[in-house]
Amino acid sequence: MDMALVLLKRIIVMFAFMMVGFFLYRKKLVTDEGTKGLGNLLLYIVVPAVIIKSFNIPPSHEMTVNMLISFAAGLFAMTLSVFIGRNFFRKKPMEHFCAAFFNSGFLGLPLVSYVLGEGAVVYVVALVFLIGFLQWTHGVYVITKDKSTISVKKILTNPSLIGLVLGLVIYFIPFELPALVSGAINDMAALNAPLAMVILGAYLAQTNFREFFTDIECYKVSLVRLVIAPLITLALFSVLPKSLNTIRLAVLITVSTPVGSNAPIFGQLFGKDYVSATKYVSQSTILCVITMPLIILLANVLWM
Repeated sequence: MDMALVLLKRIIVMFAFMMVGFFLYRKKLVTDEGTKGLGNLLLYIVVPAVIIKSFNIPPSHEMTVNMLISFAAGLFAMTLSVFIGRNFFRKKPMEHFCAAFFNSGFLGLPLVSYVLGEGAVVYVVALVFLIGFLQWTHGVYVITKDKSTISVKKILTNPSLIGLVLGLVIYFIPFELPALVSGAINDMAALNAPLAMVILGAYLAQTNFREFFTDIECYKVSLVRLVIAPLITLALFSVLPKSLNTIRLAVLITVSTPVGSNAPIFGQLFGKDYVSATKYVSQSTILCVITMPLIILLANVLWM
């Protein structure tokens, strides 16, 4: 119960940040260009900083083993989510994409840090990389049905992958970052949750509220993304031993997050229905205030 309450409190705080973005956009204090610039800052600087920070810890055999386990758990959860999205929205590419890819970097990382502590972030950074990789491969193919649109260059230059490689180098060599560099990375990483929510709020301000509260397809995507996929993950993770509670909770929190906020970006990039994608992101982000604490509460009851 305590963990679910902590999660609820953090989501409410993050929702308040979202309202800041909503207000700034509606008052024209932040424009479309401004939102795009903030998104680039988040994607190319802040998220990699979060990943690097999570690996800037003393190496140990136990931690290395746990990271390998968390990578396997994350890969399983991500594959499961893609499979579920495909089966529910086989003939609807944008809906398939939105149901499959959750908000691991912008929402998952900060929530895991808030609820389980900063040390647990290292257990979900693999998910951030896996989502980036699968979005630029499987996700692009789902949207376009054209394999030629898959860009190897964009996969290899993915900011999350670069952050992961740098983090692994720091962890496995190992070497201690200078205090000035480490402090700068930590300060930049601290922007992750507030900046992500401000950007989501600006997206929300561009949405017709009446449409996404009356659009049945919105509710279908939210149901799959926020309820069905997390519940199936929870059930399957229940076979893992209690000694792996932190790992499975970290992955479950991430899997329970709403539609990834870059879904509209992919839709617009490939000439698809990015307006609907924006509605799916907005509605699922609002509804996760209810669903995520309930999912974690259920996990606490079953796993503790």
